[in-house]
Amino acid sequence: MKSSYTSETDKQLLNTGLDNLAAAKTESSANSAVATLKETITATQKRNKPAEDKAKAEAEKKAAEATKAAAEKAEVERKAAEKAEADRKAAEAAQATQAETANVNNTSASKWAIEDGYTWHTRKGHSTVIPPGGSLPPGYYWQVP
Repeated sequence: MKSSYTSETDKQLLNTGLDNLAAAKTESSANSAVATLKETITATQKRNKPAEDKAKAEAEKKAAEATKAAAEKAEVERKAAEKAEADRKAAEAAQATQAETANVNNTSASKWAIEDGYTWHTRKGHSTVIPPGGSLPPGYYWQVP
């Protein structure tokens, strides 16, 4: 009777059957009230079955939709994590390339060569830029910018 699918009419019929059972004075009238109550219960269950089935189907549909939404969210989060990892690796590669470019051992970038005895600040007229792959002239040293 506590089912949300039981109509008020059915609840009244079931309560009436319970009242008749409680009011029975003889074993015969009690057995008759029990039989009537059983019939009422069976009829109520048959009437409520479609509503229960419909509610169950709706609940299963909602659960499937929620599962699908959760899977889609997880996929979006996975893709975002993959993109973040790819961006991080690209940034590391860019830093490595930048560090490699500044290295005096790099043959793919121009470098400064400063005449021995001069510094970066006093190099004017005593320094030259060596093109990629060029060698250090005698009496000069590499200056990393």
